[in-house]
Amino acid sequence: MTGKGIPEQDNFCDCGVFVLGYMEAFLQDPDEAYRKLLHKERVDWNINPSNLRNQIRDLIFTLQKEQQEQINREKEAKRVAWREKKGSMAPIQPSRPNTQRASSQGPLVGQPASENSKLVSSPGLPPRSY
Repeated sequence: MTGKGIPEQDNFCDCGVFVLGYMEAFLQDPDEAYRKLLHKERVDWNINPSNLRNQIRDLIFTLQKEQQEQINREKEAKRVAWREKKGSMAPIQPSRPNTQRASSQGPLVGQPASENSKLVSSPGLPPRSY
């Protein structure tokens, strides 16, 4: 089989559009298109590049919108799962140190001093309130 009778585009700027149009027409009835090509009969390709370009653009935009919606749903599902996980975790309370006072010492570490007292400490000595 030679290149004679193979469809050609009618301009020099729509090569890709024509290839897609030929593929679409061929795949609608491949047996008939193949038979016509083998018998060198005229195949009515009936390709309108402007319409096909618009269809391709619309398809791309539709697929992009669907993909973005899917991405948004996945992000929201992750956000909800994270919130549920965060909410189900009981807050971890820090362990409280022994808060009993020694008779002559000031407040122990971790125990709040009274509002009116000042804590003074020296290195190596327990804090004292005055």
